[in-house]
Amino acid sequence: MKIHKSISLLILSAVMLMGAVQVSPFTTQFSLVGENRSELSISMSIGEIEHFIVESKAGNFAGLAVPGYHSSMEVGMPQLPMMNSIIQVPIGADLQFDIISAKYEEFSLSELGIDLPLMPVQPSLSKSQNAADVDFVINQQAYQTNAYYAPHEGKIIDLGIMRHVRLARLEIAPVQYNPVSGKIRVMSAAELKVSFPNADFSADDNMRSRYYSPHFANILNNRTLNDRAGEGPEPLLRKPVKYVIVTPQNYLATMQPFIDWKEQMGYDVIVATTESLGNNTAIKNYLHGLYNSATPSDPAPTFVLLVGDHEQLPAFSGSTGGHITDLPFVAVTSGDYLPDMHIGRFSARTVAELEPQVEKTLYYEQYQISDPSYLNEVTLIAGYDYSHTNSHGVPTVKYGQENYFNSMNGFSQVNEFIGAGNSSAIVQT
Repeated sequence: MKIHKSISLLILSAVMLMGAVQVSPFTTQFSLVGENRSELSISMSIGEIEHFIVESKAGNFAGLAVPGYHSSMEVGMPQLPMMNSIIQVPIGADLQFDIISAKYEEFSLSELGIDLPLMPVQPSLSKSQNAADVDFVINQQAYQTNAYYAPHEGKIIDLGIMRHVRLARLEIAPVQYNPVSGKIRVMSAAELKVSFPNADFSADDNMRSRYYSPHFANILNNRTLNDRAGEGPEPLLRKPVKYVIVTPQNYLATMQPFIDWKEQMGYDVIVATTESLGNNTAIKNYLHGLYNSATPSDPAPTFVLLVGDHEQLPAFSGSTGGHITDLPFVAVTSGDYLPDMHIGRFSARTVAELEPQVEKTLYYEQYQISDPSYLNEVTLIAGYDYSHTNSHGVPTVKYGQENYFNSMNGFSQVNEFIGAGNSSAIVQT
């Protein structure tokens, strides 16, 4: 496999792993040990903390990490290990977090071989930004305070509703840091409880019966601490899964083989034309109406496919940067940005541009493939842009290749096209 040494060396010059220290006899774990509709019981322990040197424009700092944990994000404050876990919670419930029991260990960093202050959290940078051009941020008052700091010991943040499930983020900050004394205090083991007082289980059951979809349940249950399987009604597919297609009238004939295929797969396909619906707001209202009018016997749509490019079927402007987005079409619940229906788009300005998209989709879904080896290959394209190829396109391709598209993830060949002429490369893995 060809290694992009410049990127690897850059990473190594910024963060150098030093080692790990044993802080307790326990094994590091965070697990759900009991649950019912009213509360969750959680067991956690930390056995080992990794430490490393972070080089910055303000000098060297130390970093701490717990395997499987995240990091605190309060800019300028000491960066500490945190556990963030998404949980499913009942409709209407208040969110309550309690530490039932906990064991703490205190250490001097110097005794652990760490003779540097902990690194402060820095602002998040886009891949197009040069870290050298961004000011280093440190809260000097916090670093001169002789007291233990942690963002909190634990709290729950309401995230919103995705389809039939209300979601929240459970945050645990098990490490505290005193920058003056140079000591850390570690919650090495704890029993935690998350409670849902004042839950409206009737409303919760009603939402699940109207909006339950296995295509969302599988995603949610694999990414949340508790899957709530077996709580309330979780209906089998009494009706086929609804699949809504919104398309200009003149694309209908080209779309017909795709529509026929989806119906053969068992979907309840609903087709609406842009001419009959109107502008993007009218289309959004139509889709939201289908969703909100769902009943247990006539569930909400699961999939939405938009046909046409922005000129044929306009998207919405995002809240930052002037980018366009299709999310408002399917983010039905007010107050959050979580999609309640899966959405896709065939971006085609003409029938000629639509035809290969339909044909290739059917070719893949119907598995008309004589030689499937190409499925283990990937092509990353940055394009050719005089102003932004090197600052935006190339870093994105390199980031994808380093982190996702490589032999460790099963790709046998990675094709990189990062500009014009000699800039392209084929990376054998």
